[in-house]
Amino acid sequence: MTFAAGMVRLSRRDRSLAEKAHERRVAARFKETGDLRSALAYSPGMTGTLRAEIVAFTRQARSRMVRTLCTLDFAPLFLEGHQPAMVTLTLPGAWEVIAPDARTFKTVIKRFKDRFEYSWGRSIVGVWKMEFQRRGAPHLHILMTPPAGRARGTGETFKEWLGLAWAGACKTAELLGPIEAEKHVNAGTGIDYDRHGQWADAKRIAIYYAKHGLFEAKEYQNQAPALWVEQGSVGRFWGYWGLKSSGSTIDLDMRKVRHDPSPADAVESVIEKCAAAGIEVTDAVKSFAESRVNDGLSA
Repeated sequence: MTFAAGMVRLSRRDRSLAEKAHERRVAARFKETGDLRSALAYSPGMTGTLRAEIVAFTRQARSRMVRTLCTLDFAPLFLEGHQPAMVTLTLPGAWEVIAPDARTFKTVIKRFKDRFEYSWGRSIVGVWKMEFQRRGAPHLHILMTPPAGRARGTGETFKEWLGLAWAGACKTAELLGPIEAEKHVNAGTGIDYDRHGQWADAKRIAIYYAKHGLFEAKEYQNQAPALWVEQGSVGRFWGYWGLKSSGSTIDLDMRKVRHDPSPADAVESVIEKCAAAGIEVTDAVKSFAESRVNDGLSA
């Protein structure tokens, strides 16, 4: 049973199924390679399956995201009374030049994070999700707490700094020219502050992120462009920076949960029932009852 800020979850792992799945994968590996030693050493995980290349945000991925977000401690977003906001980073019209593949886009994000850390003296803390516009352009949503004050070295407020820093991380001026760079600075970012308490706790944050692309009309938001898919995996669609899990998991003894009697009590109960029924309780009867109880069967 897992207890966290946004959920209480009861789960059960069937290890026998996991082991059977693993055996199937080992057999398939042996069939592919013909090397028994290599096949036996092959360990793709408890499920016994290999995760396919990531090219879309599936319902299974959404479910994992919600479970994870429900366990995170979001207290760092509310330190010193600052207000969190959803920061959106978008690519310009000729986005294929800036991010021809997923790896390049992730490099752009890394450059943006480095600029943030230099200008504000700390790393970005928050939750991020990658989505796509109808035209295929990727954009990033980051639930974070915009810093107060002014950027180191430039003296800009966060709103003034954001557009310049994002266009700089994208190298828009270098790749597309100064005119497109100016457009990108002015229209490539957005800041949406939480004015209705929709990000007040872990559960609300998880629900908010789960809604993105949930309905068929907006499912395109979770489909990577063909340009990226043709090159293989597009990487993770979501994640978090600087946050830690606040959940706690405990193992339950289901026999105790069901209030099953101990083996000794179960045998004693059999003896009492036999005596009440006028049946002679011999050593053979006791031995039979003990063997049944030890085998997990009804005496």
